Amino acid sequence: SIVPLLERWGLTVTAAEDMAEAQEAIEEEQLSLLLLDNNILLEEGRDKLDSALELYSPELPVILIIDEGQPHDPDCWADVLTKPLDRDTLRINLTKLLKNDQQVNS
Repeated sequence: SIVPLLERWGLTVTAAEDMAEAQEAIEEEQLSLLLLDNNILLEEGRDKLDSALELYSPELPVILIIDEGQPHDPDCWADVLTKPLDRDTLRINLTKLLKNDQQVNS
């Protein structure tokens, strides 16, 4: 899980195991960023995500995390990262996208 790493970096994390939990977090929390594993999209469909984002948080940046070679549309996401995640690349991208919302400590 990536959660312990993000918490060590000083970030507040809301974890979701599936699209229903992700939708709930988008609706109820004030998220600064969404890290999304592409496998959830492949299993549960993108329509649910798009609906929740459109209704509750249309400006929320989404970083898509994919397996190497997985198809994706790079224009739909704030960034796309490939597994295994490079920690430095992840930290740099989080810092860039979070701006002043949260500081990413190393």
